Amino acid sequence: MKRSRTSACLLPMVLMFVGCQPVPAAVPEAALPVAELGTRFQPDATGAIAGQVVWTGDAPVVEPFAVLPMSLYYEFAKDKVLKENPNAPAIDPRSRGVGNAVVFLRGVAPAVSRPWDLPPVQVAIRDHRFDVHQGTGIGHYGFVRRGQSVEIVSKQPVHQMVRATGSAYFNLALVEPELPRTRTLPRHGVVELSNAINCFWMRAYLFVDDHPYYVRTDSSGRFVLRDVPPGRYELVCWMPSWREASRDLDPEWGMVLRVTFDRPVEKIQPVTIETGRTLDARFEMQTADFVDDQPANGSR
Repeated sequence: MKRSRTSACLLPMVLMFVGCQPVPAAVPEAALPVAELGTRFQPDATGAIAGQVVWTGDAPVVEPFAVLPMSLYYEFAKDKVLKENPNAPAIDPRSRGVGNAVVFLRGVAPAVSRPWDLPPVQVAIRDHRFDVHQGTGIGHYGFVRRGQSVEIVSKQPVHQMVRATGSAYFNLALVEPELPRTRTLPRHGVVELSNAINCFWMRAYLFVDDHPYYVRTDSSGRFVLRDVPPGRYELVCWMPSWREASRDLDPEWGMVLRVTFDRPVEKIQPVTIETGRTLDARFEMQTADFVDDQPANGSR
């Protein structure tokens, strides 16, 4: 059941600069230096994982968010504007494959990992959404080596404020368009990005780790993890929830200031990788996996 509470925020113009709630400063993770990758990597003695993420049962009906015109601050409109839920699953109607799910390995030692070969990440705000650019890919997810920085830039002619929670915690003001700022991400885990000035529907996710064994599924739900060193690992499929856990309302204007989603869903399979072999893997997702009566933190 949705929970509703009223925030003590002031006018939207104030939100443009300070956000809805103060964010505590992150504690430096000085005890964990950046790991050296590939010191014992043997490219001729690796295996691979190939598989698919599929949806079983009926696809969920995910309604868009109805946004009051004033929520777009300078861009006034006569009527409510509909914004898609960024966490809605992308299900191919023919193959039932789930696109844009994140699949990764857990438990890879940095020394035996292949060197980091994933492109840098840029997060761009465009048309009131986050576009995460990594190489030729654009989506809601990015994979960042721990200790490296991510670039964040606004492509819109209005002030923006990006909020980060999860394994990083900060508010980042983007006062001028096309002027990028950077943030270093020193902690393992998932960073959830949201908008701190009324665009409550916006979301993006950054996965921070020492090794590069992360991939997004294609439009048919297929994925490949290559050059995996032999060993036993956990293969993880991660998807965010589209269901609301709570929302904050402005007491004067009645606008939605912030939406919190239910916890993301993780499915885990133990895998054993052997040299010269490709392991087949399959994950099945269904609507029931996303029914959550627990607090909106962590994974399951």
